[in-house]
Amino acid sequence: VFEATGLQYVTFEGPINIVGANCGFKFLKSYSVNITEIRFFEIKGQAIVISGTDNVLYKNQIYGCVTDNRYTAKTRTSGWSKCVSVSGGCCHTIKNNTISFSFGESLYLANVSSTVVAHNEITNGLNANIYINSSEHIDIDGNILRVNSTEYDNKYGSACGIALSPEDNNSISYINITNNIILGTRIGIYYFNKNIS
Repeated sequence: VFEATGLQYVTFEGPINIVGANCGFKFLKSYSVNITEIRFFEIKGQAIVISGTDNVLYKNQIYGCVTDNRYTAKTRTSGWSKCVSVSGGCCHTIKNNTISFSFGESLYLANVSSTVVAHNEITNGLNANIYINSSEHIDIDGNILRVNSTEYDNKYGSACGIALSPEDNNSISYINITNNIILGTRIGIYYFNKNIS
């Protein structure tokens, strides 16, 4: 729907409905981009991809995403796509969003620091409802993470609530996990390091 590089001080504020698109928003190397109250429905690829510094995702609703993976993701052992991906930079805020029924990892953070993930409600992702990769100083607070359908199981079963891994650079540190409710997941909080045999 919308793709740009190097945006600064831009706000996208709904209510706006994006339905059936190939992808949602993709903003790379962005600074202070605010995405608020956008509703994404049945997105074939990723709903939000953002990188840079000081970006905000607030009160967005994502219902059905990465639907192109519906029939292939279940048999893979790795390489799942992401529904919402935040990568690189620091000081992102991800609050009060709803992410439901994703055939990809619901919320994925990679190589970020000093970021807050709070008061989101995430239901039925593939592999992980929240996945933190090679990041530091992340606060994960007051989220509701649940699985209540087998339709989103992969080869290993249902999603983890929170998955942590130093997958990219062998470093993950200062991850604060507080006051979250995790229901029906395969594992509540899961740490793995593929670099250790």
